[in-house]
Amino acid sequence: MAHLYIAICDDERTHLDETHSCLIEYFKDKNITYTIDAFEDTDLIINSAQNYDLAFSDIEAGNKNGLYAARKLVERRQSVLIFFITHYQFHLDEAMNVNSFRYFTKPFSKSRFFSGLDIALKKWKLSKEKIIVTENKILNILLSQKLKICNENGISMHCYFENISFDFIKDLDLISIFANLIDNAIESCIVSEKKFIYLNAYILNEAYSVIKVENNADLKPLTVGGKLVTQKNDKHNSGFGVKSILKAVKRYKGNPDWDYDEEKKLFKAIVMFNSAKNIKKHRVKGASLFRHPPKI
Repeated sequence: MAHLYIAICDDERTHLDETHSCLIEYFKDKNITYTIDAFEDTDLIINSAQNYDLAFSDIEAGNKNGLYAARKLVERRQSVLIFFITHYQFHLDEAMNVNSFRYFTKPFSKSRFFSGLDIALKKWKLSKEKIIVTENKILNILLSQKLKICNENGISMHCYFENISFDFIKDLDLISIFANLIDNAIESCIVSEKKFIYLNAYILNEAYSVIKVENNADLKPLTVGGKLVTQKNDKHNSGFGVKSILKAVKRYKGNPDWDYDEEKKLFKAIVMFNSAKNIKKHRVKGASLFRHPPKI
């Protein structure tokens, strides 16, 4: 089971301690490892490097209100479940606009608090135990393993496979491509403030099979002669995995490309194959393959 990260923010110490005590009581009999970070100011929770799964916040708690803090937490991890605990009912509409999961007015009912936690915990478990399903069973196993690693490192990975098949690629090559692309993204996210990976595989113009991986990357990629190089100290045994990707992609005359948005600190890797011609290649030896794919 993954580790659960919880944040509490309230500028009134009595209420902060009350929420903390209720959480301790609730998780006492739960077979879950968890960490609770308590803050008396929203600036502190905003500046925390941790990506939280559950967050409990007062609306007015420090220099910036809880609504602002909630927006920042959602930006860092879209799946975070926000519980607002406040004296005021009139902030409800605003809270709903920042994806509030529960809204309690002080003093809150413990039974209602626990009931909300029951539902939140079910949602959290489902998100951590999600099984990715593609047409390739081996790829499913790999993606599930990578998803587990992401969960353990506080990384949100979202995968979308849009009616696509990679039957023209041998399993070994397919695994090499996906494993290295995702590993690179994970390594980048681990050392970045925001931790999000978006993996999309789809058909373009009914002919091109596209694999696209986008991830947060605070460190600008290093290049030598236009080629990516590792930023690790051990350059012989680890790195971007680009060589492995290129080797596998080359067998199917694919086109790899990458881009880095320095302002947004986003890295994007794209691999594109002419799937229609690749399928013909397996049937007719020497079939010509595309050299200039369309822009994505």
